[in-house]
Amino acid sequence: MLVSANFDRIGQPNPFDSHMFASLNKLTLTTRHQPALVLRLRPKAIGQSVRFLAALVIGCGCLGFSVAAQAQDVSAKTNTAPSLKESSLEEVQRQYNQATEELRSSLKELQASSVRFFNESVEQSEVHRESWQQAVDSGKVHVESLRAAAMELFRRQERPSDEVIDLAFRSGLIEINEERYRVGLDVFKRANSIRPTPRTETFMARVQLLDNEFESAKSYFDKHPDQLESLTKTEAYLFESIDELISQFKRERQLREAEAKANDLPRVELLTTEGRIVLELFENEAPETVANFVYLVEQGFYNGVIFHKVKREFVAQAGGFGVAQVDGVARLLPRRLRYTINDENDKPVARKHFRGSLSMANQNAPNTASGQFFLSLTPQPFLNEKHTVFGRVIEGLSVMADLTVNFRDDDQGKEEPVEGTVPSMIQSAKVIRKRDHDYQPVQFGSTIETSAAPATDTKTPAD
Repeated sequence: MLVSANFDRIGQPNPFDSHMFASLNKLTLTTRHQPALVLRLRPKAIGQSVRFLAALVIGCGCLGFSVAAQAQDVSAKTNTAPSLKESSLEEVQRQYNQATEELRSSLKELQASSVRFFNESVEQSEVHRESWQQAVDSGKVHVESLRAAAMELFRRQERPSDEVIDLAFRSGLIEINEERYRVGLDVFKRANSIRPTPRTETFMARVQLLDNEFESAKSYFDKHPDQLESLTKTEAYLFESIDELISQFKRERQLREAEAKANDLPRVELLTTEGRIVLELFENEAPETVANFVYLVEQGFYNGVIFHKVKREFVAQAGGFGVAQVDGVARLLPRRLRYTINDENDKPVARKHFRGSLSMANQNAPNTASGQFFLSLTPQPFLNEKHTVFGRVIEGLSVMADLTVNFRDDDQGKEEPVEGTVPSMIQSAKVIRKRDHDYQPVQFGSTIETSAAPATDTKTPAD
């Protein structure tokens, strides 16, 4: 029988927090038939254990384990499991049952080896490291197998079991934590259609705020105003503007329908270290900005450029730094242009900032945009009229979500870089479609160069 697996955290937990799985000071494992096992983790072991222990929240529920963890602040990212789409439903069920048994065995071995590993001195624990590591590695594989099989059963069975629904729900939470909102939302919607619960409906409405589904979010919170207390700062900010967002996105949908019918807007392909992103450019509303961007892409300006500022629920910004050859050595240097372009965000037809929007960065002054751009990871209404929206992501929203986060807010809400991160890079940018005319920027100079001048950034609401 399913036993829920929950993390107990210091302070108020946020189920959409990317750091919900944290550096574990203490892990308590209990079963129906055994007393609680308390594992105290040494710092040197945390790096090897935290990802697997976090992943146990996916699998341990159906194995009779209750997991409680006192946590601080480190994220866990679940790897993609192999596809079972080609297997029969009977084969998927068999693999699900097998993964369940194998994970149960791994958990028992993990318990035994963890007692030996963690309760001995550092010197003595080295003797037990190999068996402990083998249990961790084996458990990772079985957790992923279980998750993959559970998700396939969830998609294909008319009425999945409660255990499968709960596993799918937790997988949906992981997708949301990684800002793959559409994937997680699809899981929540199906789970709620099979087994409606207030918890699932609340999560759905919160994600809908972040994923441009404003009318559905408003409808839910109008019926359940008591749930507004569950909103994060970002979600609450968006809900304050919900009526305006609904109106703006209604116009956006109409424009997208007309654009799909015409099917002639320019498109650019970005091949990044995380995958492929395809951008469609709003030449009708921002022709000068689009001309500048297409020109720079064709000049190779964005090849080797990094996403130097990626912040959760905000933006992914690029164009300020890139790889350049200096005396035969590849170096990462600031990249800028010796010109700026005209703003087009003050036009009556200017597009707005929604999730997936493509917009120009500037120096927080009129007509100072040049080569830097950003992708909106969530709706950003406060950036409207400040930055020119000139396109949107039409393929690769999940890739956008996977770009390496390298900025965050500290405990006082002040923005700071995340140390030790390797930024995502645009390996190549290519125009894959454009209209039949030249694309030349309206500019004050024409030299593209690598320079030591600092790049500019967009500002967060806190700034």
